[in-house]
Amino acid sequence: MSPVVVGPAGSGHWMPGDAWAASLARTVDWVRRGGVAVWFNPPSRLGNTASTIYRDWEKNLLLRYQRTAPICPEDQPNGLFESGIFPVSLAHRYAQGHWIPVVHYAKPHPIFEAIVDRGFMDWPWRNVAAKTTLVNFEGPAIAGSVSWESVHDYRAETTAWHGVDLGILSHGKGKMILCTLDVVPNLDKDPLAEIVLGRLLAHARSILGPIDPPSSGLSAEIASKVDAYRKSKAEWEAKVSAVP
Repeated sequence: MSPVVVGPAGSGHWMPGDAWAASLARTVDWVRRGGVAVWFNPPSRLGNTASTIYRDWEKNLLLRYQRTAPICPEDQPNGLFESGIFPVSLAHRYAQGHWIPVVHYAKPHPIFEAIVDRGFMDWPWRNVAAKTTLVNFEGPAIAGSVSWESVHDYRAETTAWHGVDLGILSHGKGKMILCTLDVVPNLDKDPLAEIVLGRLLAHARSILGPIDPPSSGLSAEIASKVDAYRKSKAEWEAKVSAVP
């Protein structure tokens, strides 16, 4: 038995079709029974990181001028969470620096042996470093992003933040290796992406143990979760279509 590689698929909110949702549900159940899955850009919501003035139409002159109340990306539900298909509700934020830089680091680990210098992802990682990072991951980070945010300008009060670019989530008897490193888009483009993928798979194989058989009611359970997912997705689409 080998580990499973999942994603990425679509946006970070992950609103795929029913067949894909059912496949994800089976993968999560396989992990629960002892499997190991490597998830690239796992299901997540966009975390609320902006100042209220930039997303509240009543406080934003441009939005008031447009006479519309937009739906914030932070408000979008993730049907994979609401339906129970994915076991943890994750949130992400963007990890690309602008005038405030973002530092990407990696801890000592077999995945990063000889490819990370002194703990920091320097110039060789320019393509593969994470563009998004998980901000509510409960567990130790193998790799992550660190920066700070300042509302309005550099003279304002600043707050440091940290996100996880690579971490391992336990689920039942198995594990999910959650990765936001930009590996998949850079395969066949950057040799480092292929090295990281090989290291991730090797580590997944090293922690893969025996897997229990599926339960007799698995198909009915998955069908119920997919139905809940379909309803959540339909409710969101109806809300969006109702916006003038």
